[in-house]
Amino acid sequence: MTASGLKDEKALALSAEGIYKQDKGRQTLRGASVMIHCGEIHALLGDSGSGKAALMRILAGADKPDSGKVAAGSKSGLISPEGGIGRLSVADNLRIYSGSGVGGNKLVKLAEKYAAGFGIELDFTARFSSLDSLDRLYVQLLGALASGARLLLFIKPLYGLAVQQAQELFETLYKLSKDNYAVFYSTDVARDALVYSDRCTVLYNGTDVKTFMSKEASLAEAEDAMLGKVAEAFPLRRPPKLGEPVYTAQNLFVAPQKGSYGVSNVSLMVYSGEIVGIASLDGNGGMEIIESLYGLKRLKSGRIFAEELEITGCNSAKIREAGIGMIPDVFGSQGSSAAVVDLLLSSASDSRRRLGKKAAKELTDGFLREFQPLIPLQANTPLSMLGSPEIKMLNLYGELQREPKMLLLHEPLRGLDWNNACRFAEKLIAARDHGNSAIVLSSNADMLLGLCDRIIVVSSGEITAQLDSELTDEDEIGAYMMGARRDRTV
Repeated sequence: MTASGLKDEKALALSAEGIYKQDKGRQTLRGASVMIHCGEIHALLGDSGSGKAALMRILAGADKPDSGKVAAGSKSGLISPEGGIGRLSVADNLRIYSGSGVGGNKLVKLAEKYAAGFGIELDFTARFSSLDSLDRLYVQLLGALASGARLLLFIKPLYGLAVQQAQELFETLYKLSKDNYAVFYSTDVARDALVYSDRCTVLYNGTDVKTFMSKEASLAEAEDAMLGKVAEAFPLRRPPKLGEPVYTAQNLFVAPQKGSYGVSNVSLMVYSGEIVGIASLDGNGGMEIIESLYGLKRLKSGRIFAEELEITGCNSAKIREAGIGMIPDVFGSQGSSAAVVDLLLSSASDSRRRLGKKAAKELTDGFLREFQPLIPLQANTPLSMLGSPEIKMLNLYGELQREPKMLLLHEPLRGLDWNNACRFAEKLIAARDHGNSAIVLSSNADMLLGLCDRIIVVSSGEITAQLDSELTDEDEIGAYMMGARRDRTV
């Protein structure tokens, strides 16, 4: 058996590898790959916008990829609910397929023979527009078969069909697969893909994220894959091994501003080998704490120490020298003319560790090995082409190269697909296990519970609770974020 679950002797009808396609400035396919074998019904599953239509057009030869390879071992025919010309007769629609070299009248005769063999009843003199949805698919299927196609490509064939019609269609398609035809169709309904296929490939954001045997997969597994959730679970966070204090903030006050409470008498201590969460709604002081810790927000009063070194009032460059890094939440595309390698070099450098252009390729290659960005990247890709997820992943990879004592992060997983969110969390937890620390600011209690060892809740500029992640839940954190108070600390 092969990795896909098919026997080795199954011939390859078509293969597509590393397909990229951009349409009107939007990247519709990002390295999509699929292998279709003779004698199988293969479903292409994905939500609207996942790239199914773009991939089907390329496989059918109706469009060309920007890059990647398509190798066809069989002649194909494309069948769609929107196919056919309504004002023409069934026979005239079949003659459209005569471009393959088969004479129009001969093709109609062959189609009639196939129809009789499958028990399909059609009036070949009727207008195509008078047919129901199933018969319109049959007309195109018969035309493809009569023209010699052995690979049958269907775009959303179940759309508009009643359950009985769907069953009838796939009874016919299963007969064809038994005769070594290859059937490949797209759908956005996970249950249909599992019921009406031998094998299923899931497309998410233009990338194939999973291929599995349909009978061996659960509905939850298929639906998770449609959302990009192909990791078995969010990375497990082991109990921390705490070391010495690496960061201390004493009695911080930040003046309130329009839309923000500021910060009032906040003190906290972070130990080596732990991830501390700050749960706070926008405007309630969480962002002011993070920015003041990194020298971006002026303190009204209070003191900050990195180990025994006081860094109160220092700018961010001096704070980076003290072993502190920051990964902000970045919204939208960057307007900078800088490129990917510039961000990697700046994140991996500080005044004590300058990296030159010679490190560019090594950094870029290392990043692409560790992460799978949804936009194809190269060292010279402009940052203006990237969104928040790519910027965050580049920032994290660069920061970790200089092994900071502590990272400050704002909404680190927001906007990331499931796979890269898991990789991001894995990297952060691995750094913690090596003795590094982090403070994570977020309004997402569920994310904080999965990532952090303890959680400090900030509301109206003050700490309302300090909680052990193993002993609290979303509801409790949410209540404290809304202003409830509790004396219990950890």
